[in-house]
Amino acid sequence: VILSEVEQRNYVGAAFYYSPDGELLGHLGNSHEIRVVDSGIFYSLQYNNDDACLFGYSTSLYYSDNGTRVNIINSMARGLGLDYVYLDTLYYTVNDNRYISYDTGGKTTHMGTSGYGYQYSYITINNASDMFKGGNFYDMMCALIHEQDHYDNYNPQTYNKNYSEFFAFGATIHNQYFEYASQDFRESTYSQYRYYESLYYNLYY
Repeated sequence: VILSEVEQRNYVGAAFYYSPDGELLGHLGNSHEIRVVDSGIFYSLQYNNDDACLFGYSTSLYYSDNGTRVNIINSMARGLGLDYVYLDTLYYTVNDNRYISYDTGGKTTHMGTSGYGYQYSYITINNASDMFKGGNFYDMMCALIHEQDHYDNYNPQTYNKNYSEFFAFGATIHNQYFEYASQDFRESTYSQYRYYESLYYNLYY
């Protein structure tokens, strides 16, 4: 198969390019991958019709250092109005054994001291998840929107997991980024939405 120059530019080196400081430098081609590159290199090569060269100078989000990853995730989060998002490895426990979670995009954690009436809430993106390793811009934005719904609507007096997940997955589906998310992400989200939808209606109807 011989690709035209335009087709090559769409598939080779195409990405969302960020600086290590978290600045979105530009989006080239049709790929949805997040790549990290020095801003000087990006601006010197972006008009050279050589995306493959630019791609070669860049690094995937997953293989970037932790400071860079935190900067980029929080740049994306600020676009949604979120103040700060943590990046960490999330685990699950089975029979007191701790395992790394590879299939969880994020988590909203709520902590507080009831005696003082203080509630603290924060979001953590799982840097060991398959979603994070894939580095898809739209998958990441959808995961942030999902956690944002938990973050914005959490009430310790009325919290119910099934109710909360049903609406958070609904928010994930009905946002501007979801149609561009990867097929695996969309299928998983629809499956989870249907699961919590049935639990929600069994709970309230």
